Amino acid sequence: MSISSTMRELGIDKDNYRTLGLLPLVFVAWADGTVQRAEEALIRRVARDKGWLEGSGEALLEGWLEQPPEALYVEKGLALIKQLAAERQGIAGSITAETLNSLLVLCKEVAEAAGGMWGLTESICDEEESALATIAEAFGIGDAKTWRRIVSDLESAPVRSVPGPRGHILVGELPAVTRDPLGLFMRCLDQYGDVVRLRMPGLDWYLVSHPDHVKHVLVDHSRNYVRGRSYERFRLLVDESIATTDGERWRPLRRIAQPAFHRDSVASMGEMMVRCTTEMVDRWQRRPRPEDPLDVASELSNLTLRIIGHALFSIDLQDQRTAEISDAVGIALEYMAGSTNPFRLPSSVPTRTNRRFAQALKRFESFVLAALAERAESEERSHDLMSMILDAIDPETGEGLSHAQIRNEMLSYLVAGHETSATTLTWMLYLLSKHPIVGRRLLEEIERELGGRLPTVESIEQLTYLDQVIQETMRLYPAAFMLPREVVSEDRLGGYTIPAKSWVLVAPYVTHRRPDFWPNPEGFDPERFTPEASMGRHPCAYYPFFAGPHKCIGRPLSLMEMKLIVATLLPRCRLDLRPGFEPEVDAQVTLRSRNGLMVQPRWHG
Repeated sequence: MSISSTMRELGIDKDNYRTLGLLPLVFVAWADGTVQRAEEALIRRVARDKGWLEGSGEALLEGWLEQPPEALYVEKGLALIKQLAAERQGIAGSITAETLNSLLVLCKEVAEAAGGMWGLTESICDEEESALATIAEAFGIGDAKTWRRIVSDLESAPVRSVPGPRGHILVGELPAVTRDPLGLFMRCLDQYGDVVRLRMPGLDWYLVSHPDHVKHVLVDHSRNYVRGRSYERFRLLVDESIATTDGERWRPLRRIAQPAFHRDSVASMGEMMVRCTTEMVDRWQRRPRPEDPLDVASELSNLTLRIIGHALFSIDLQDQRTAEISDAVGIALEYMAGSTNPFRLPSSVPTRTNRRFAQALKRFESFVLAALAERAESEERSHDLMSMILDAIDPETGEGLSHAQIRNEMLSYLVAGHETSATTLTWMLYLLSKHPIVGRRLLEEIERELGGRLPTVESIEQLTYLDQVIQETMRLYPAAFMLPREVVSEDRLGGYTIPAKSWVLVAPYVTHRRPDFWPNPEGFDPERFTPEASMGRHPCAYYPFFAGPHKCIGRPLSLMEMKLIVATLLPRCRLDLRPGFEPEVDAQVTLRSRNGLMVQPRWHG
């Protein structure tokens, strides 16, 4: 019988399958005819510590404790656990032989919890002995004659702890994470390997970067790795949105918003993106001294903010409004960067940081709510994302989003929608200034394919080398350099146990620089992304837009925007790094340059 059919027969599904691990414990507890209070307490503690009561798991356990499961049910349940351990893929990817071993040890602890039959003796009673032997035999790790020796060996075996730096006795790795997270992460890969424990005050982080483990967390078991507490500060800004929710709260939001971000839906915005870029470059050239240095990082941030204003609201964010919103975005990102600090004060405490964030939030809200109110009252609809989402309906429920939900989504897109593109473009222009041969080849492609014309959504499809340059930039400088996830249920990664309620940090920055997947990982080489070079690459060796069900919804819009900006800008001028200037990486929420990017325009023609 297949795994799926057995699961259905036993009332097990993808939401509660981890509760199945409690069935052997319950079987042992019922062996002497009743579940003793101490046995039940132990079972509940195991369930709590391991996070095995997700979904309908609690109701399942209550049923088992109220009425002993039938013998055939137990037999099929034990066989299913063993089958899952052998399968090692899909929902079974975290169940291993070590899982079976630990279950057998826990079963022995349950048998000992009440002191044998009726709690009157110190030894395990015959019925419990028989139950333990049945479990060992069902798991294929022993029988009535050998299970005691096997359990004894397992109990005396040293626990394989996750390696990692010792850290400070009080604050762990907090100073290093705050000061230089990228340096810390790369040192951890070199010194400790694929799964690394980072001790933090009151919480352990587990850094993962191997593509197999990335796939496990973001794709195969995404329901067990949620945004949870790691997104608390972002929720203060955008409440419940696609960017901060999981599970049943997230799915309808994604279904409703997804069509608005389809490539065909955003294609009409291409002309606006080219116009805004052209106006920016024209302004540079109209300066009294056009060759004077300028901070192109700031210019790109303002440009992408203006573009997202058009894309979201059909509003031209220029001059004072641009400065106000840009300043508010900076304050919000700085505030969210504090989410890694366990000593931060609650947002209700009127500290300077909290007051600045509250003021920035008020500016965001007043702007978005005014735009939303104006659009809701108008009978006309612009071809922008707000209009598309206002009119969107969930195909499964027939319902749309409330104004409060739309407000949350617009705030999410406003903050994240321009920051990531501006950051990537900044690093791309930096890399081109350091690698003039790549820059010349890219300009040659643009001039050859466009023939002196401004780019269009259709014509940029021919710019394959530009695609490669953008991808290689995002490999070296992924805007979202790490993705925190909270562990719902205890899991296994790389042979190590990852406790429930801990945090896993998936690190694109580290994965993208692993020498076992990227030869000469520190080098800038767009040839890595030719079709031939990309063939056979692990699907999670490269994930600048994340992976799995939570893959970035704005990917088509962002890639189109970056290609149009670069194809408009480079034929006008070459941007050389100002002599003596080097950008400083600032890894907070995104991978910004702390000191901008000072360049000198060299005008063509």
